[in-house]
Amino acid sequence: MEHTNESILVKVSDLVPSPYNVRRHSHASIEELAALIDSQGLLHSPTVHEHFIGRGKSRRIAFGVSAGERRRRALRLLQERGKLPGDHEVACKLIAVERAREVSVAENSGREPMHPADEFEAFRALVD
Repeated sequence: MEHTNESILVKVSDLVPSPYNVRRHSHASIEELAALIDSQGLLHSPTVHEHFIGRGKSRRIAFGVSAGERRRRALRLLQERGKLPGDHEVACKLIAVERAREVSVAENSGREPMHPADEFEAFRALVD
């Protein structure tokens, strides 16, 4: 089934790690991201593709997160802590599985952290 940038609602429990997500290691804190999502909501939708799990009669459709694994883990953490209901849904961008790896590379390689001066000024403005 081919999908191109279709927006869909997916239960957090149906989001699973994708074998096509190119980011394998992260030093950033899931705790911090969970706190941000709890206070601000989910600001960036995960990018997902259809992913079947299980075998035989227990086989079911899930959605592999090719871009946004840290967000998926933070959402799961919020559910474990009772801050999100078990049936909570999030808006996701659905792409064809054939594009999953290239989208993951594009999202991860195009990022640039904020300059420390910009970050300082932004937080100062929030405090003021």
